[in-house]
Amino acid sequence: MDSLQLTFLLCLTQVFSFTKCQLQNITSCNSAINFTSGSIFPVNLNLTLASLVANASISGFATSSFGQDPNTAYGLTRCRAYVSKEECQTCVETAVREMQQLCPSQKEAFILLENCSLKYSNQNFFSTADSSSKIGYCNVVKASQPALFQSVLLSLILNLSSSVILSPSRLVNSSAYMDSKTIYAMVQCTPTLEVSGCSNCLQDIITYMLTGCNLNEGSRILSLSCDLRYEMYPLSLTYSPTPAPSPPPLSSQYPLPSGSNSTTNSTSPSSNGNDFLLQ
Repeated sequence: MDSLQLTFLLCLTQVFSFTKCQLQNITSCNSAINFTSGSIFPVNLNLTLASLVANASISGFATSSFGQDPNTAYGLTRCRAYVSKEECQTCVETAVREMQQLCPSQKEAFILLENCSLKYSNQNFFSTADSSSKIGYCNVVKASQPALFQSVLLSLILNLSSSVILSPSRLVNSSAYMDSKTIYAMVQCTPTLEVSGCSNCLQDIITYMLTGCNLNEGSRILSLSCDLRYEMYPLSLTYSPTPAPSPPPLSSQYPLPSGSNSTTNSTSPSSNGNDFLLQ
């Protein structure tokens, strides 16, 4: 049993309660690494950020770098696969504008927004996973059959997490049937990550999800390097995923909780409820 499976099994029966909160963003400016006015780094940084804005919405992901060491500026941005190209473009423009206002003299900074994330640095970080900062949104609707719901969700998320590290796009989606409902899910990593980086990032955000959303009929867990989302309705993805193989029957992986009905069938998806923010 690998560490990802162990994490799920340890957390599977935990139930937490949360207060409904307002949506928020996360911005971090590394005040230990600053540039001075008139230096070449801000020129390279502006060119890097302009390139990200120009290219991000094409594929939902972009990297850029300008300059020579030690004044090279590296930048990376990634939009959520389910947002439109227009929403992606708007988010990246907003991210750049807010970072320029909040981090006016820092050589390294990042921002995590609902629809996208963006980071820049004077060091090449493109292959380094970062899930230290996370935003979690949970649907306020609780599953009516929590034991069965958790078991089906567990199988689906494990299958997607195993598939995405083999996908060149680092984006996969799939669905799983339970009783009279269907769970639709996707996972996404930054395409420049190595297999281990993608896997470790997903393990971290899945653990975060299980601290509050594993009994809710919908969740989005967002970080700089990877995302996870599941809903009770089909997810419309703007950027093309790699379909994940269907998960094996639950009985071949984990026994269903006592009293659960293992019969599954397809049905029309349920509507989405409001979200609350994990703290």
